[in-house]
Amino acid sequence: QTGETAMTGTVRREPEGHVGFLTFDHQVRRNAVSLNMWQELGEGLEAYAEDDRIRVVVLRGAGDKAFVAGADISQFDQHRANAEGTKEYDRVSGRAQHLLAHFPKPTIAKIQGFCIGGGLAI
Repeated sequence: QTGETAMTGTVRREPEGHVGFLTFDHQVRRNAVSLNMWQELGEGLEAYAEDDRIRVVVLRGAGDKAFVAGADISQFDQHRANAEGTKEYDRVSGRAQHLLAHFPKPTIAKIQGFCIGGGLAI
């Protein structure tokens, strides 16, 4: 990762045959989920739900140290500093969590390494 992606992380969409991989990639923070990553998780889930080629989704963490080590709390001052920011953060993260909880295809969490906090919810 370089530049902006290294600072905020990303959720990579990596389809392979009938499997849709969603990879949490924020290795400098042990794949802690940023606001941007919550957004990308929701977008990835929507894309795979609509793609008839994808039959199963696998969530995984980049690297070998963590699946997801919770929320990226380093962003809270920026994104949750006031009621409006907190409301927007909750909307974006809540949308992704709702899509995951109600996903219409089998979903597997490939957990390797740390899985704490928000990682357990995922």
